[in-house]
Amino acid sequence: PGETHTYVWNVLTENEPLDKDSRCLTRMYHSAVDTPRDIASGLIGPILICKSQSLNVRNVQVRADKEQHAMFSVFDENKSWYLDDNIRQ
Repeated sequence: PGETHTYVWNVLTENEPLDKDSRCLTRMYHSAVDTPRDIASGLIGPILICKSQSLNVRNVQVRADKEQHAMFSVFDENKSWYLDDNIRQ
């Protein structure tokens, strides 16, 4: 709790944004252990796929003042891995 971790994947050239696309495209990541239950537990979020040389040495987008990501959804907390813990609290 209270920690973050950055995962870095190597993306094949054919999966990079096209010339007509923005330098970085946002896709959704979710865990696939038990997809409905994982998503209901919050194991979902944005993943950026960027063209080569679009990030600086700190993995921050060049030519971008700030990054913002929003996801709107309804989650069924009854399907969450944490249901029993939440009830006890």
